[in-house]
Amino acid sequence: MLQTVVAADAPVRTRAPSFAEERWPLLVLAALLAFAFVVRVVDLTSNPRGFFTDEASFGLNADLILHTARDEHGAFMPFLFKSFGEYKLPAFVYAEVPFMAVLGRTELAVRLTAAVIGSLTVVTTYLCARELFRREAAALASAAFLAIEPWHVHYSRTGLGDIPCWPLGLTLSLWLFWRSRRLGTSLWPAALAFGLTFYTYRASWVLLPPLLLAIVVLYRRELWAKRRDSLIAAGVLAVVLLPLARHILFGPSDRASQAWIFNIESEKSAPELFGQFYKSYFTSSFLFEDGDNGFITRHFLPGQGELLWVQLPLILVGLFGLVQRLNRRYVVLLLMLPLFPLAGALSDASPISSRTIVGSVVFALLSGAGLAYLVEAAASLRRYGVYVAAGVVAAMAIAAGANFASYYDHYINDYPRLSADYWGWQDGPQAIIAHFLDVQDEYDSLILDGQFNAPEIFVPFYAGTRCPKCIVGGTDRWEPGTRQLFALRPENIPPQQFIFETKGRLLYPDGTASFLFVEIKGKR
Repeated sequence: MLQTVVAADAPVRTRAPSFAEERWPLLVLAALLAFAFVVRVVDLTSNPRGFFTDEASFGLNADLILHTARDEHGAFMPFLFKSFGEYKLPAFVYAEVPFMAVLGRTELAVRLTAAVIGSLTVVTTYLCARELFRREAAALASAAFLAIEPWHVHYSRTGLGDIPCWPLGLTLSLWLFWRSRRLGTSLWPAALAFGLTFYTYRASWVLLPPLLLAIVVLYRRELWAKRRDSLIAAGVLAVVLLPLARHILFGPSDRASQAWIFNIESEKSAPELFGQFYKSYFTSSFLFEDGDNGFITRHFLPGQGELLWVQLPLILVGLFGLVQRLNRRYVVLLLMLPLFPLAGALSDASPISSRTIVGSVVFALLSGAGLAYLVEAAASLRRYGVYVAAGVVAAMAIAAGANFASYYDHYINDYPRLSADYWGWQDGPQAIIAHFLDVQDEYDSLILDGQFNAPEIFVPFYAGTRCPKCIVGGTDRWEPGTRQLFALRPENIPPQQFIFETKGRLLYPDGTASFLFVEIKGKR
């Protein structure tokens, strides 16, 4: 009987893992990042159709910071930007500066900044989830769900970029904190990130304080054991928050501070309204069917929920699995579930997806955990476990793909038509200012309709100083004996009072007139 004999000192040859085998999570993450970016930039300047005043305000101030280091009111490198009777937080404005440097003062520069921020949040969600779950599958699944969630995709495609800045800041902060605990490194980078996150979006002011308090309580022993490092981190956080605290405590009130539940005139008490508003964020209508379902279509795609239906069973499985395997990291995530609606429930209207945008990350993490637990359960089966697990992944991937394809088709083909009007993105000012620039030599003054949201921002954004004749107003600006061209919404033209000559018109995607270019020939 022959036997194969291997000498004791003979080297045992083993195959080195290939690059793909060793780095497959990074390859998958790179693919997810590329996909998320493409989803967020396709038709970016034409969908949403129009360009809202807040988008123009962010862009104008970023461009002024780039070229003058001052905002529209002359303040040098401010940490709050006064605009439209409120104070905008600085994170998105300063993030836009390099895009303005490359692309100029354009709609693309504004919205591309938000698209990049939204895409990067897919990466920080992966990093956060990897520290949270300590499972590559759960981390990649969480990132994948955020990449396709309607809630997150929607705001990543708009120039309302302070909204997607908030989830980016939160996921980055949590990743840095959990990583520092695992590696035993300093806490100050996490403290710095948490502090800067307060400067992303006002909704963070509601969620972050109780979340940070919970983290301190949960990790109190480690924080006390490294109290010198904890004190340094607390000092970093305090220094970063000092300007904001000074503004909140001693600064002037603004329009945003008035949009609270306590200013609603209602037969119901504030606690009753809060309870009603709070519950709305956990309804199937908001999460899976209709989203905000209000008249302001800037915030949602009519007929589409904030999440995909395929996420529902995964969220439930994720919650069950987290409770079964409870640890401090999971407690932090579970606390974020009841906390995310607070900023919306305290507002003067609910549900409102913008102020609760961080819920997109919470549900992506729960969905990723749910899928990972399902796959682990399937793989543990004695017979054919690997095949069952592969079938679960394939089935969920097909369902998610079908859900997302239906949503994205609806968004690309229908959203421009559904949201270009006054209660949406208010399409028209860009074309109006362009026409004014073309014909300004023929007129003494060019008047842009003043009866919609802060139209005065569009002249400096689109024309800079090139249109000194451009002003904002209505028919009250008519001056007999001068050459004037008005760009007015049809409902703001009083034919019973003036004789008009129409010189042109702009149309919404549905064919209705958005603005008319008219000359006033006289009074009736």
